Amino acid sequence: MVIIIKEVWKVPWELVDYFDELKREMTKIEVTIQHIYREGNKLADYLVNLAINASEKKTFRSFKQLPSIGRKIINMEKSQIPVLRVRTKKIFQRHA
Repeated sequence: MVIIIKEVWKVPWELVDYFDELKREMTKIEVTIQHIYREGNKLADYLVNLAINASEKKTFRSFKQLPSIGRKIINMEKSQIPVLRVRTKKIFQRHA
């Protein structure tokens, strides 16, 4: 999404209307767009999966209306414990 919004990639034709509206709204406020790994955006990922798997439309208007998993994610994020993504490198030993 970031590379589409930053116009590095072309907007898929199915989403052109949504992106036009998004661009208009972005001119009204100060916006910073950056990539975030899934680990840093657990609530959004959870809500998207909830919507995809739902048989009917759901609206949550308060914290208490969220399923317990969603509330737990929010509470964990409030603790401000950083999410780290660590890439390890294999070290090969050369035998003489």
